[in-house]
Amino acid sequence: MNPKTAAYDLQGLEQGEIEAIDKLLPILQYEDGRLRVGSLDAHDLYSAEQVPLIIYIASRIRDNYIDIDTAFRRWFPSLKTYFALKSCYLRPVVEELLQLGAGMEVMSHMEVELARALGCPDDKIISNGIGRSSAYVQATVTPPVGMVVIDSQEDLNRVSAAAVAAGVQVKIGVRVTPLADDNARYIGKSSKLGVDWEKGCFFRLLENALHAPNCQLYTLHAHQLTHANDLNTYRSTMRGIARVAQEVTKHFGFSFSMIDIGGGLDTRYLLKRRGLDASMFAEVVAAELDAVGYDFQLCIEPGRHIVADAAVGLTGVTGEKRNAQRNWRITELGSNILIPLQEIAYHPIPTRLPPKSNAMWTDYDVGDSTGAPSRLCEKVKLPIGEEGRTLAILNCGAYTTVFAELWAFRLPRILYYDSNSVRTLFGDAEHRDMLRAYYQYDFSAFLDPPKTTNA
Repeated sequence: MNPKTAAYDLQGLEQGEIEAIDKLLPILQYEDGRLRVGSLDAHDLYSAEQVPLIIYIASRIRDNYIDIDTAFRRWFPSLKTYFALKSCYLRPVVEELLQLGAGMEVMSHMEVELARALGCPDDKIISNGIGRSSAYVQATVTPPVGMVVIDSQEDLNRVSAAAVAAGVQVKIGVRVTPLADDNARYIGKSSKLGVDWEKGCFFRLLENALHAPNCQLYTLHAHQLTHANDLNTYRSTMRGIARVAQEVTKHFGFSFSMIDIGGGLDTRYLLKRRGLDASMFAEVVAAELDAVGYDFQLCIEPGRHIVADAAVGLTGVTGEKRNAQRNWRITELGSNILIPLQEIAYHPIPTRLPPKSNAMWTDYDVGDSTGAPSRLCEKVKLPIGEEGRTLAILNCGAYTTVFAELWAFRLPRILYYDSNSVRTLFGDAEHRDMLRAYYQYDFSAFLDPPKTTNA
């Protein structure tokens, strides 16, 4: 299969990749045909619980953060790395990253207060967002956070007015949509996010930002890619950012102290499938932003790249369906925890491998049992028979516990695994309280079903 095709990451792993999963994702390996998550037997863990689980693995969180921070710091020694908090709110995950030196990138009033509550200093918080509420603006101005990124004239007016009222100076950035090669991974022109470079849109906001009372223009912000997995597209985007910085100096005589390229790198194991890693993207940034022509501090805001493959879901298959063109396996994990977006695949692999002497595998599409035509992954190679009916789901650590749904199906238990110990972060008691508060019913009959034996 050509790794450059768009469908490559949206389809299941090949059988050979599954059997040698530790080559892609070292936190997983098969021993005697049984999948292990670190020292845990994945099949036994699911069988003992009999409910869907998501396990966050501390060692992978640490490794992913250190990997991307080191890759960019090689070229930019004064690098600032901010974790995109919207990708995961779980306390031990955030605390682990704070201990490693990460700042926090926030996009709402709730997130800035969460970052503070978990111990992030104000000067290590970057505030993004569009259509900011008055409460959010106030929270980022009193006291001032490290950076407030402006995405519209109205937000500039609100931030400036709040800073004047509080008698404080606020460092601000302006978010541009630079010219670049447009493709499916590019957020694009005239979107909800960013200010278009064309037709003077960005220059008008920039000039107003330069003269906004109690605001110090500091940063050029340009987060334009999502699930970035192509060096040429990345290079085009960085070239566009450099051009913006050059033109600002030419027309305004102004040099940015910081350039923030956001996050957007795809999941680490998915990049590895394509023969890519963070260091290759960092080298592109260094090469293209050299054209800026002056010294600046680089800032990155990774989220998915740090946490997506640092969690593994465990689920049973509740049913199987055969249509004329597709075989389906239906799981307990789905849109109750995983965002059903067309550009994301959650790769299922079996928790047990069948004996090689009589192994039979075939293609399945894997989806949940909701009344929506969504899927976790398509064309998934799985063993025929019972070995293919208890699954580990990869790529599920980002934007899951944050965007989880309450309806129809139980949420998974959330576990945190560190130094061979496992603790429950979210279990039946928390789920029961959540449902009771939201819907005003007692859901005990739903959350305490009779135990059944899983093969």
